[in-house]
Amino acid sequence: MTTKPRRSAPSYAIFVIAATAVVAGSARAAGDARAQTPDSTAPIGRQLMPGIEGQQRILQHVRSTPASAIERGLPGLTLDDYLFASLGPGLDVHLPQFAAWSLMPCDDPHRAVPGIGDDLCVEARIQISADRQAHLTIVGATILAANGGAAARWVLVPPQIRDMHIDRVDGLRELDSLDVASLAQLADVAHRPFDQWPTVDLVPAIRWTPATPVVGDSVRFTFQVRNAGARAIDRAWVSTLIGGCCIDGGRDLRKEWFPHLAAGQSAEFEVTVRMTAPQLMAVIHVTPARGLKVVHESNDANHEFVAVVGDPGRPPR
Repeated sequence: MTTKPRRSAPSYAIFVIAATAVVAGSARAAGDARAQTPDSTAPIGRQLMPGIEGQQRILQHVRSTPASAIERGLPGLTLDDYLFASLGPGLDVHLPQFAAWSLMPCDDPHRAVPGIGDDLCVEARIQISADRQAHLTIVGATILAANGGAAARWVLVPPQIRDMHIDRVDGLRELDSLDVASLAQLADVAHRPFDQWPTVDLVPAIRWTPATPVVGDSVRFTFQVRNAGARAIDRAWVSTLIGGCCIDGGRDLRKEWFPHLAAGQSAEFEVTVRMTAPQLMAVIHVTPARGLKVVHESNDANHEFVAVVGDPGRPPR
């Protein structure tokens, strides 16, 4: 028998939560998704985790918020009860706990590389059947920066869904995912057949000018990756190389990049180098970023594009 989630009264107050444990990090920042380049750099600020009481307060804040406050048009049930009412009747498995709730630092979607941002997210995982699981990530608190002698603190914010998808699973292993656009669609999407799940198709390419450079020329390379698939990818992992040309008379130039790509969207960046050898090689390699939401590719044989540039038979300028 499935245990119904405990009801709790909704709360709209903004609580200040004392922070204890400290996690620090740094990463390259990107502005917005359209302007991400691997050259943008900025440090990530301190990321604090509240104590146990603060964590429970954030979890309860999200779970007790009315679904109608998170998404217009939904009933006034708490999010906890709304999820049970919409998904509970269609469950193929019955566990003692309907949903597993946890708290974690949110990835900052505006950074060029995966990294901790200024928000705390509540995660809910609901086992729908042996091979599928609903997965919600909801912002529940944000950090209030230190001011004068005051320490940095967490404050509750109106819950906002950061990500919602269905995972295809094999035991503890995630095989694929299906994005869900709204809470209202969650119950219908949860049982969509796997063969109807859209895929990504990451296509790398390189352009350069001039077309046939010689030693002494400045060569502008444009590295591009396009998502030719029918679904978005949170982060692609792009690695680029320009070999035998560019730094200290011959060291390779390497860059890493983690862009967000909607279905049909392309992203690119440019690098200009001086030709120091009759020929050089440029390579771009792209795959879905590891450690994030798993996405299935329709064509995993086109991850790499290699270009050999120059003409050894032409004299230098």
